[in-house]
Amino acid sequence: MSVPKQVSQDRAWLELPGGKLHPFTRECRIGRSPEGNDLTIDERPVSSRHAIISAGQAGYTLVDQHSTNGTYLNGLLVQKPMRIKDGDEIRLAKVIALRFRCTREEPAPTTSDLQKTTTVLQDFEERTCWLLLADVAGFSHLIAKHGEEAALQRLQTWIAEMRPLIEGNGGMINRYVGDAIFACWPCSLSTPEVVLAAAHAIESYRPRAPVPFRFVLHHGSVFFTRSDVGEELTGQEVNFLFRSEKIAKRLGTRVALSQNAVRTLQLEGRCDSAGSSAVEGIEGYFTFFRLPRDSAGGGSGPGFAKRILLVEESSVTSDGFVRLLESERSIAVCDRAQHGSSARKLHAKHQPDLVIIDLALRTGETLALIGDLLEADPQTRVLVFTGLSDLSYIERALRAGALGYMLKSDPTDQVFDAIRVVSEGGMYITRQMAAAALRQLGGGHAGSTPRAGPSALSDRELDVFRLIGLGEPNRDIATALGISVKTVEAHRENIKVKLNLASAAELAAAAKKWAESAGDRSVR
Repeated sequence: MSVPKQVSQDRAWLELPGGKLHPFTRECRIGRSPEGNDLTIDERPVSSRHAIISAGQAGYTLVDQHSTNGTYLNGLLVQKPMRIKDGDEIRLAKVIALRFRCTREEPAPTTSDLQKTTTVLQDFEERTCWLLLADVAGFSHLIAKHGEEAALQRLQTWIAEMRPLIEGNGGMINRYVGDAIFACWPCSLSTPEVVLAAAHAIESYRPRAPVPFRFVLHHGSVFFTRSDVGEELTGQEVNFLFRSEKIAKRLGTRVALSQNAVRTLQLEGRCDSAGSSAVEGIEGYFTFFRLPRDSAGGGSGPGFAKRILLVEESSVTSDGFVRLLESERSIAVCDRAQHGSSARKLHAKHQPDLVIIDLALRTGETLALIGDLLEADPQTRVLVFTGLSDLSYIERALRAGALGYMLKSDPTDQVFDAIRVVSEGGMYITRQMAAAALRQLGGGHAGSTPRAGPSALSDRELDVFRLIGLGEPNRDIATALGISVKTVEAHRENIKVKLNLASAAELAAAAKKWAESAGDRSVR
């Protein structure tokens, strides 16, 4: 294309989406905010201050300003200052495509430049290291939820609090990449015990972190080079680490240790597998592992969950249950919720290992809550601990994703058995409930016929039926379930048809009787 006179004088310009041109001279700051930027791109994936193009003696350089969604040069993520030339494609957050154009000729290398190249080669060094990448999970969701300013404040707090956990345990932070921290432990300066202590310090920090995050740990040989922007780490093992973080996200694990990390940290046979995957651009198929819970010392073994979120409406019951749980040294109740909305918020904040939930909540649909928590974090284990003994609840809770179901009337020693089994990914149903369920699956006693009842209702209809049994009016039911009063009325009519009930009075009586027989102590 022909170069406009003004652009030619400016020597460099960007081709924007839609064919417009943005000329500049020495520097071009790009971002969403109109303040402090030369080129404003008002698109949500673009950060307020996203990237800078600047001119130097050797040509033009592109720098990412720790943007949320990254800057890409010809398809490669910009992780350090990168030289750009005429015709290069720059993408902001993989969404906004810009074409860099310039009329500037590249200067021929001088003797001084060749001497500098020789110096760089002399500074080139290969070292074996443990490598760590810690990355905020769902930062764009945080922005949508809290606003950009509050989300950035949380990110800055997280970085400030992570730094001493890494550097105080012998690590060296190499650079910040968007909303991630890249650090290393050279084997010549560190030991497996030091690196493992750092990993546990970071994992222990998770419950109080201002943002959810994941981290991956790897071991391999990397290249150290020195440049104008400091010491840089490069090589295939660095590429493996950055691509492993995306695999950890896909596997739904908050911590992923590579096979090399497990071997060099002497953790073989002590780590649970988080899953296996190919790694883009690297030959082979790799298994990733979780951090073992027993490697930090103390506790009652790898089967116990260390961070538990308790969802229980009664504060009296909750207080007693917390005391019982924390009598076991390895267990800590990270928080308590009394209804579904607070449970969702606290689950996102703490990312607990286990959620213990009472289905008998007046506020919120607890069966849907189980599904929501597992959708937010597939690694979460859910154990139902309730007074509701109706068999239809077991089937529905397990179908929603719970791995265990216990009654509050069960012996205390079974609580820790259930926690251990569910924490390990197994299924636990209280003995008396399992026997009753097996009888029902087998058709009950000979000659008996299946009884009509709440098993014929959908999950939402069962929520409405239960709250009717607790004596709740339509308006309160609608508020609790987040639906309209008209929808509640429609559900009531459907329930009457399915249960062959003739009137609202019969519905109220049947619902109350069922709630009482199910063991719901909230009945008025």
